Amino acid sequence: MNATHNISDSHALPSSTPDPLGIRGFPVPGALQSAMPQLLAWGINGYGPLMLVFGLVAILRSYAYQAQAWFIAYFTTTTSVESTNEMYDMLMAWVSSHGLNEAARSRLARVGVTWADQRHDSSGPIKKSISLSPWEGSFPFRFKNHILYYRTETVVTAYSKKETISITCIGRSGDILNDLLDQCRLEYLHKNEGSISIFENHGEFWKKRATKEIRPLSTVMLPERHKEALINDVREFVDPETREWYRQKKFAYRRGYLFYGPPGTGKSSLSSAVAGEFGLDIYIVNIPGIDDQTLTRLFNSLPDKCLVLLEDIDAAGIKRSASVEGQKEPKQSLSLSGLLNELDGVASQEGRLLIMTTNYINLLDDALIREGRIDLKVEFSLANSVTTANLFKFMYEPVVGAKPLTCLQAEVLARCATEFATLVPEFEFSGAQITSYLLQYRGSPAAALENASKWVKRILRERADKNKKAPSRASSGSEPVACPEAPAESDKEGPRGRSLRRSKNGLRRSKKSYDLLSSRWQANPPSTLLRSVIHAN
Repeated sequence: MNATHNISDSHALPSSTPDPLGIRGFPVPGALQSAMPQLLAWGINGYGPLMLVFGLVAILRSYAYQAQAWFIAYFTTTTSVESTNEMYDMLMAWVSSHGLNEAARSRLARVGVTWADQRHDSSGPIKKSISLSPWEGSFPFRFKNHILYYRTETVVTAYSKKETISITCIGRSGDILNDLLDQCRLEYLHKNEGSISIFENHGEFWKKRATKEIRPLSTVMLPERHKEALINDVREFVDPETREWYRQKKFAYRRGYLFYGPPGTGKSSLSSAVAGEFGLDIYIVNIPGIDDQTLTRLFNSLPDKCLVLLEDIDAAGIKRSASVEGQKEPKQSLSLSGLLNELDGVASQEGRLLIMTTNYINLLDDALIREGRIDLKVEFSLANSVTTANLFKFMYEPVVGAKPLTCLQAEVLARCATEFATLVPEFEFSGAQITSYLLQYRGSPAAALENASKWVKRILRERADKNKKAPSRASSGSEPVACPEAPAESDKEGPRGRSLRRSKNGLRRSKKSYDLLSSRWQANPPSTLLRSVIHAN
């Protein structure tokens, strides 16, 4: 009877020990579910060996890190390259050209058009290519039967972000690393042969902005006497014998030039051509936003042989360190004294060429352009008849590698260039304005000659209307007016009227020249010959 009672009680009462896995509700495989009760039944003695194993692994791991650090410190050599140095670009170019991007587990993808794309893919539209470069992390690679380790790190501060590449080799000698960097440099220079690199300051560091092909001096329309004087002066300065002479005489080895004249007359173009002629990289200083200390760091990091370009120095807002009222300039602005110290101070950098450009030389402080700081001044003027004719011929001459002009075509082109120069009044238009007009008729020199008179009249009329407002701006203290003032009422014709009259006379002379050419070459009228000039191109 007791047995029956016990059985009925066992069926009536639910289990008082719930399944812990059932409470958590996790899906557990059957084998693990059957083993869990045994693991949970272990006491402290059962978990002891397992805890001992994990502790031993942690200790061995710490010793392994210490051993690795000790091995790296005493049995390896490392060379680091910061992203603010040009060597960084050389190393990255070498890594990409040798296919090491595939070995990196972390890569950075960039989309952009390089100088090589623009140069070699001229048959069609420029395509945006994807370039991959190693990002954060490390990987091994082989170089001259040596195992080297490549590592990229990014250091982020409150003011900047800087990347660093580290190359490590096994051994106490770093000769193999020097060989690697030297090969990177040689391949980089060979790839960029026939071009110049342009750098621009970003904060207190130089950053490469572009790589451009060398511009020939013949493409800069400047009076030959000015170009010859400048080129001869630069050539003499960069001569090694000149540098040795400077060293023996204890003179500061540096040279300064000032290009001044109206906008669009070729100041920046000549700077680029001079750099290409002598294989100098250009370092452009953006004066707004830097102070004296930043300029000092920038000049101290310049290479030994380069061209420093300060464009539109009159508009940079450089002032003396204290104003007339005695108030100090803001700390974030560049003072005149700070700039002068970098140009020819005791600690100023040597071995560089300096070119300053300005549209208004009268606005510059005399201390900035005195002898000793500026050794040669080159004046740029608006186009005369010779410059205008040369621009016309240069625009429609065949490019390099194309079929040359015949004697008849060359004669027609020369005559049309002369006629075009008679239609454009002297010292009224800049070379940039004339080039912009000719580009509208790049494929039709006849159309450029035919519409020149209308273009000249329109520009002169717009300029005259603009000059009527010039006195009010000048009286209000605004910046100087580049164009001459409007003619007075007493001078009914004035310089603008004479320019228009010369344009009309030039148009008549142009028509006579066309009649002469037509009577001489009835079978080949000038328009046909002009079109043949383009077809030969």
